[in-house]
Amino acid sequence: SDRLADDPDGMAAFSSRGPVEDSRYKPDVVAPGTFIISTRSSVASGTGWGEGNAYYEYMGGTSMATPLVAGATALVRQFYTDEEGITPSAALVKATLINGATDINPGQYGTGAGREIPGPRPTNVAGWGRVNIAHSIFPAAPRRLLYEDQTTGLNTGATDTYTYTVLDSSEPFQVTLVWNDYPASTASNGGLVNDLDLEITGPGGTYHPNGLSTADRVNNVENIDIASPQTGLYVVTVSAYNVPQGPQPYALVASGAITLYTAPPPHITAISPARGVNTGTVHVTLSGTGFAAGAAVKLTHSGRPDIVGSNVTVPSTTTLTCDFDLDGAPIGPRDVVVTNPDGQRGTLAAGFTILLPPAPDVTVDKSVVGSDFQPGDPVTFTLRVSNQGQKTAHHPVVSDPLPSEIVNHSWTSPLPITLVTGTSYRWNLPPLTVGAGVVITIYGRVANGSVGSVHWPVVNTASVSDPDDITPGNNTDSASLGKAYVYLPLILRTWPPVPGAATLNAIDNSDGDENYTVSWSAADRATTYLLQEATNSSFSNATTAYSGTATSVEITGQARGVTYYYRVQGHNSWGAGGWSNIQSVLVPELDPVVNGDFESGTYGWTEY
Repeated sequence: SDRLADDPDGMAAFSSRGPVEDSRYKPDVVAPGTFIISTRSSVASGTGWGEGNAYYEYMGGTSMATPLVAGATALVRQFYTDEEGITPSAALVKATLINGATDINPGQYGTGAGREIPGPRPTNVAGWGRVNIAHSIFPAAPRRLLYEDQTTGLNTGATDTYTYTVLDSSEPFQVTLVWNDYPASTASNGGLVNDLDLEITGPGGTYHPNGLSTADRVNNVENIDIASPQTGLYVVTVSAYNVPQGPQPYALVASGAITLYTAPPPHITAISPARGVNTGTVHVTLSGTGFAAGAAVKLTHSGRPDIVGSNVTVPSTTTLTCDFDLDGAPIGPRDVVVTNPDGQRGTLAAGFTILLPPAPDVTVDKSVVGSDFQPGDPVTFTLRVSNQGQKTAHHPVVSDPLPSEIVNHSWTSPLPITLVTGTSYRWNLPPLTVGAGVVITIYGRVANGSVGSVHWPVVNTASVSDPDDITPGNNTDSASLGKAYVYLPLILRTWPPVPGAATLNAIDNSDGDENYTVSWSAADRATTYLLQEATNSSFSNATTAYSGTATSVEITGQARGVTYYYRVQGHNSWGAGGWSNIQSVLVPELDPVVNGDFESGTYGWTEY
């Protein structure tokens, strides 16, 4: 006789059992379904499992259990829409119900001969347990619910990881993975199409789902329940084992005394080697903290393509190795960037430098003794050739085509070098080791002729080459000969050539009469002269006293008691020159003449 009531952990004997045809666990969850009272029609004749009154009766079966689960499902969905602000997938709702279900093992009859549930969940009797809505969405502290509704999906070989921190070992740590599988063909008998795997790695080791010691290849619901977890970090991995109809979305629900662990970003402290040549691949090791499995590495520089690391390995959170293909890459510094799968990144600025391969770097420095030259002057050029590279220059060649203005030339060098041609100098040098050099001195003179016959400046350019030199920017140099300047007297002339200023001589009127001579010195470029006379020094009442070619004039009949002022100006066809200096002369009054007897008489005088 099977009890049908009074124990929520009991299973009705008539309840369906699994597995289904493809061996999946069924049911997923169970709910009370015996002696459930509900409304009945007043005109119904059946009495079910018993009447409460005319409007209610007791019933049992899926018609009673299913509405309970449907109502719980609606509440779970409302929780996500109203409290979490998301529209949950069907997989997330299902995973939430399964994760919070109450384990009813071993059933109402205990573990004896009449045991209803054969062992730990999941079973084909009660699935993952009885629906417990409060435990699913509102677990009691310190327990909490965390979830991931992954709608992007995974393709075969892809992996998502989530890290949780377990804070209290007294609370079980439970993780549930659910996905809505792609429809199977009838020929497959309903078998799994897209196969995802759930795995947890923590302080206690590695855990597989559904009580197995390996991956589950049958079910699209996978659950791991760690009853007494050690505190610490647990890495939950969802991987796509085989997804022929991908990508496959999924939902993941975790519960326990947990927090979602956010890993610190990667931090790079060093890279070894820190440089490499651009002729192949270099294997590097990065040191630092926070490196995560699946991290990506690259070398970056603004305006240049990234160099992405290959064969990346992360032996530990403090070590990462990879290969960089540097073949043909532009030389210079690059930033080293590590990006973890969670998107966090770390950068070592200018941490790696791309170099040219070891090679000779032959250079030439050309100089000349002196600076100002004239035709016929001797001249000395000095060529200093050196190897500033990282490898011996085995076949250096120096060329120096002297310009035609340099004649009678010759050369010397303290080292044994071979002259290939002397019309345009070209020497084969011995091998130059790193840092070695050679000096060549060229003697000659500037070709004869006038200064203007030489094309100044005279430029002499020398060059050096080596087949292995890959930096030709310093392979040429020049020396210039400047011409000597000859300084000649410079005659400054006025333009336009108007006359210069004449000099007016002092006027002599020592005899005191009304007549005197005015004279002046000749002015440069003057052909005629204009002499002005005035009775004041400002010449406000000036009159022309003379105009002509002479440099003197006789002035007659001047009034007595008056001072006369004179100035002269030269003229020619271009115009008038400047005024001369001013000279003045006084025509004095006459003294009175006394007429009369000197002994007696009346005085008188004659007025002139």
